[in-house]
Amino acid sequence: TWVPVEGFVYGAEFDGGNFTITGLTDCLFGKANAYIHNLTLNSTVERAAHESDGVGLFAGIFEGTVANCTAKGSLVVNGSGTSGYNGFGGVVGEVTGTTTFENVVNEATVTVDGVNNTRNGVAGILGGTQGDGSLPECVLTFTNCHNKADLTSTANGEKKRRNMGGIIGYSEGEH
Repeated sequence: TWVPVEGFVYGAEFDGGNFTITGLTDCLFGKANAYIHNLTLNSTVERAAHESDGVGLFAGIFEGTVANCTAKGSLVVNGSGTSGYNGFGGVVGEVTGTTTFENVVNEATVTVDGVNNTRNGVAGILGGTQGDGSLPECVLTFTNCHNKADLTSTANGEKKRRNMGGIIGYSEGEH
């Protein structure tokens, strides 16, 4: 069973060599400030959400560049009424600063249940920006990015369509 790299911020280049990693059951990286490229992940991630916690197949919380990457499989998050700022994305859950996505494709279904806060984001590429808008300047760049999968968000048995997007779910503040 894969345990994501957590407890510190992964801060280096990760070149996937155009390979595919299969079978992960959690984010590749919990937190990363990195350059991740040339990688496909085919994973089934099922996870409970926590306060101010992002979830994505590549990284939960991220800053840096993701290039020439594809996410496949599924992401299922149970929030159980979570009210913090959460981002749930097929590729990255949340970003904390300047981030670039280039030639990134999401083919992983994203299903979020039980998350009630209006500041939560659900998306194919990036769930959202972390925090309450008090972050330093956060420049987001998306070039040739596509979502090809279904997104679903429910709370208390009702479908929630707020803060959902194929590319980005939620962003607050000046970006």
